[in-house]
Amino acid sequence: MAGQDFEIIAADRTRLRGTLHAAGRPKALLIWLHGFAEHRARYAEMARWFNENKISIITMDFRGHGQSDGKRGYIDSFHDYLDDVDALFDYVAANFQRLPILLGSHSNGGLIAARYIEDRHYTIRIRGLVFTAPFMRVGVPVPAWKDKMARILGGIIPGLSVPSGIDPVLISHDANMVRGYRDDPMVFTNATTRWYLETTKHQSIALERANRIYLPTLVLQGTADKIVSPEATREFYDGISSSDKKWISYDGMFHEILNEVEREKVYKDILDWVRKYSRKLFF
Repeated sequence: MAGQDFEIIAADRTRLRGTLHAAGRPKALLIWLHGFAEHRARYAEMARWFNENKISIITMDFRGHGQSDGKRGYIDSFHDYLDDVDALFDYVAANFQRLPILLGSHSNGGLIAARYIEDRHYTIRIRGLVFTAPFMRVGVPVPAWKDKMARILGGIIPGLSVPSGIDPVLISHDANMVRGYRDDPMVFTNATTRWYLETTKHQSIALERANRIYLPTLVLQGTADKIVSPEATREFYDGISSSDKKWISYDGMFHEILNEVEREKVYKDILDWVRKYSRKLFF
């Protein structure tokens, strides 16, 4: 069935738009947080697959993304994203508390999820976490001169937009997915200097505070990812305190493992983890 769109309001009155992909007689609800410069509709195929397996999916465009309000690629503070998650969780709490709830995320959404779980008091009971290629560090280090320039400009012209450097051919081996990414009018190619400053600061914090994460956690990473650092993903995983955690790497896969040629393998690994680690709760 088609997704059901909704609108929620963040604490600072920013309008955020989301979609519920409801399964028939669902066993669980998976909240999914998208990555930087993309949007919720890019997860529609994944949502359909999970719906067929009795898992409902709910997605939301972060501020500055997709159909939500805000300047593309800009935040005043990384906490703006956490406030967006607060608004989404309040919506879920009001409508879906009878279902077991998991929190899943990709790339920058993974960084947001990590920081949220590390620092915020959330209004829903989360049974488990899923991270795909969380953005803990860039895959190719930023040259020192460029980093210094961004930090100077970030304090002077925080809204300055600069090329993000994301090469579409590095997201997936699936040519159709690459073409769709390139042609998508809601995918953007710039980031702001303030976004860069805030994100790099919170990447360091996320790694330092990973030991605050005690929920059952699944981390998945493609070994050929050039957009985020697989080594940083592993560092994050190793720091997580949960005794129920699992690491899966995919040999040769690029950054968007959920959009790779063999993406159904990734879908199945996520579903198997949900069943294995949460059988008594869900199935």
